[in-house]
Amino acid sequence: MRVKIILLLCVLAVMLAAPAAAMAAPSSTGEPGGYWYQVKRGDTLAAIARKYGVTVWSLAKNNGIKNVNRINVGQRLCIPWPGVPSGGHP
Repeated sequence: MRVKIILLLCVLAVMLAAPAAAMAAPSSTGEPGGYWYQVKRGDTLAAIARKYGVTVWSLAKNNGIKNVNRINVGQRLCIPWPGVPSGGHP
């Protein structure tokens, strides 16, 4: 149930924040409107935000994260457009 709510929040946030042309373009993972990123050991929200050129605040808001200092290994994060990864694809 929680995953469905997070997915719905991601979709709504992308629809409100992204231009119509960007929403139609597929991401590297085949998801419209953004990337999915799976948190790895040692990741921080700040490092992930920097890698994708988005703010920590937007990541937290789009993923229902209340404490930006706490993410979990294996957690899937919706990276909103224009989340273009630096250094290659995720």
